[in-house]
Amino acid sequence: GSADQTVRLWDLADLNGAQAVLSGHESVILSVAFSPDGQQLATGGSDQTVRLWNLMDLNQEPTLLDGYEAGVWSVAFSPAGQTLATASQDGSARLWDADSGEPIGPALQHEDTVVGAVFSPDERQILTWADKVARLWNTADGTRVGPAMVHDGEIEEVKFSPDGRHLLSWSDTRTARLWDAATGTPIPLAMTHDER
Repeated sequence: GSADQTVRLWDLADLNGAQAVLSGHESVILSVAFSPDGQQLATGGSDQTVRLWNLMDLNQEPTLLDGYEAGVWSVAFSPAGQTLATASQDGSARLWDADSGEPIGPALQHEDTVVGAVFSPDERQILTWADKVARLWNTADGTRVGPAMVHDGEIEEVKFSPDGRHLLSWSDTRTARLWDAATGTPIPLAMTHDER
């Protein structure tokens, strides 16, 4: 993505020129994600929209996903690629059917800008985070799982373990925390790093 409102696709075998330039956003593009099979590209922008591009037919108009009240900071496909998660400055994350572009369930609400979302390996849960708070949700119905996961500082990233049983989050205070993914409760082990 870029400030010129376009996404450029490159052929890594020939870096002399962009293979394609995708345009349609009306403002800065903030996030991009390829589907696991490489056939779709999702782009989120400060124009309060997400576009789903069919990379097998670049002449096809992208599917427009809208309804946000602020820019879209993050887009992420589920491991199987059938669901897209989006996270916005308006304090919400949403799930979408990646084929039809239809919303799935209710918006997942936070009090602050939602900066990221990550699916569990089995796709039954999604974790979203905003400022110092991460929340775990059931993807089937959008209900919250366990209490909010809170850091002392702003959460920078969260990852599921490969088996989906644990979550690791870290914040700008150089603190990492481990969580039980089934309940969203902390595992009593806080890891702190110095500035190195």
